[in-house]
Amino acid sequence: MITKLEKRLLGASNNVIFPTSWEELDPVQFITVICILLEFKAKKFDVRELQLRLYTELSNINTRQILRRDYNWFEKEIFANLDRMNFCFKYVYDDPRFKNLDLKMQKLLKKNNPEKITDEPEAVIASKFKRTVEIDAAISKQLIPNIFVGFKKYSGYRFENKGDIVDTSIIAEQFVDTLTIMSLMADHGADNYIDLFISTLYCPGEYSSAQAKANIDKFKKLNPVIKYGIVFNFESILSWLTGETKYNILFSRKPKKVKSKQNLGFNAIIYSITEKGYGNIKEVSKLNLIEFLELMYKNLMDSINQLAESKMSKEEISKKLNLSIEHLNQIL
Repeated sequence: MITKLEKRLLGASNNVIFPTSWEELDPVQFITVICILLEFKAKKFDVRELQLRLYTELSNINTRQILRRDYNWFEKEIFANLDRMNFCFKYVYDDPRFKNLDLKMQKLLKKNNPEKITDEPEAVIASKFKRTVEIDAAISKQLIPNIFVGFKKYSGYRFENKGDIVDTSIIAEQFVDTLTIMSLMADHGADNYIDLFISTLYCPGEYSSAQAKANIDKFKKLNPVIKYGIVFNFESILSWLTGETKYNILFSRKPKKVKSKQNLGFNAIIYSITEKGYGNIKEVSKLNLIEFLELMYKNLMDSINQLAESKMSKEEISKKLNLSIEHLNQIL
């Protein structure tokens, strides 16, 4: 967990009593949820206790007062609200018949226990399916804007979805570097790279790889729980970008066989964009992330349309551009 001092420094300023999304959490609430989920992943309690822990922690209920209440109060004030604490997990159904259900019902069942849904025949059917509970995190907001090592403040990247507009301070070079470090962490373990990961996202002033590397040692004493929260937050933002936006096609391209997969192809894309006259490497590297993704998306759409106009088959386009037929069917 985090200390009282860390809570004060991070900022517990939220007035939302019942958060229904990740984005409603303040920094302290976010770290609190992370700690609860780590215990849940370790299978220390079931999903019902997970909801109870989330409710009691996020609603600031005094646990001493709870002990003096009767069952009717529990039923009215707590049990009736537990099912609202479902924003951070989902039900996964291990049965092929689940995909045959109505799409709206599938969406409802992913966030709700089918046994709690009344007067819905499909929910009754789904209640017989084998299911597991998994953490559900596609977050469209930076939830730890500032971190403190001792009393030294480090401001991080800015990222927030505001309707149809994403406001972010991340630049292309910073994004590519972060993806590279994530790949290294996945391949070789987080311990040797997590401080570089944090230094990359909380780099003071104008970002550069050299500056991020120079600041690594400053973050070694940061609370491990906060470190994990920073990684979790960025990975969840990446999940949102790849799953909830049109840019998902950029991240789901089939990888070519190369010796190193660490940059996920984005370094090569920077060079490709410069070759098409959009600026030199330094200029493209300094592009705002959304401008960079938009440019990549436009170039990909242009390539698909040009190949389609040349009478190339979808199978040939798929092979040439490393795209799935499913994605091509959505475009052409």
